[in-house]
Amino acid sequence: MIVQDALLLTQEAELARGALTIIGGGTEQQKATWRTRLPRFGQVPALALHQQLLSEALPEPVPSEALALLEQLGPLAGKVFVPELADFNVSPRSKVGPRGSHPLRPVVDRVCQCLGGLEVDLYVSDSAPRATVMLTDPLGLVLPASLQNLSEAEQVFVVTRCLANAARRSEVVDALDLDTLRLLFAASSRLIDPAAQPADVNDKELSEVTRRLSKALPWLSRGRIEDAARRFAATSTDVARLKRTLTEGSYRVALVFCDDLGMVERMLKGPVEHLGLSEHQAQHLAKHLLAYWLSPAAMSLRRAIGLSQ
Repeated sequence: MIVQDALLLTQEAELARGALTIIGGGTEQQKATWRTRLPRFGQVPALALHQQLLSEALPEPVPSEALALLEQLGPLAGKVFVPELADFNVSPRSKVGPRGSHPLRPVVDRVCQCLGGLEVDLYVSDSAPRATVMLTDPLGLVLPASLQNLSEAEQVFVVTRCLANAARRSEVVDALDLDTLRLLFAASSRLIDPAAQPADVNDKELSEVTRRLSKALPWLSRGRIEDAARRFAATSTDVARLKRTLTEGSYRVALVFCDDLGMVERMLKGPVEHLGLSEHQAQHLAKHLLAYWLSPAAMSLRRAIGLSQ
């Protein structure tokens, strides 16, 4: 027990030194030691980041009714809001399947293995402004070609951030912007109550989305989807807060899994195009992630996935 406690204190001290150095503190020796540290994401076993751990990484609990409806809507959302490859500056020729040879494919495969064995088609674009999730079948992930210029740990961070919610079957949260996500949830309410008048959505747009969603419903699972929509409607969940919570949770998972502060350091210095973050968003998020990096919750997650004693 004494040895384990000593190891834990040593690891905590190392992580604290890392946080100190990227905000400009620490001695030159501490900075040099941190720069030579090798992230250990390669030690995380397959399937390590399971549902329970993903939930524990959230900044606050998410209603189970919301997650259940997101899971039901996931396979349908791409039929309601059909993704066009051209919108993401990619084409079918850009597709890098699981057996593809692009340098970023092994990073995606590694993350997918640890996140429950996700199946993902990779698209690499020379002009895509940021990493993007596409509601294709299988799920699509668009990565800027410039991601290859980052360290492997930073690549792991970006990919994990994009796919963590897919592992909890909530990929629509990342694939759709807030207004579109609100429309999708509101359309699910209209399925069970045609007179429903959800706030924050345009009624004309809602009618069209409801029509497309109803058309996309599989006959055999329609009742299950309607039941999930009914339970969700009873919770009065704030969709903006739901999206924000799941997004921050995915950043937390990405930070611990990549076992590195390189991307947080980039956030502190300005905008991060690979993640679509403005300077203000990046710096605000970096402060939250630094606090999480040293938290008991992060240490617990590290231990659970084999990155700490």
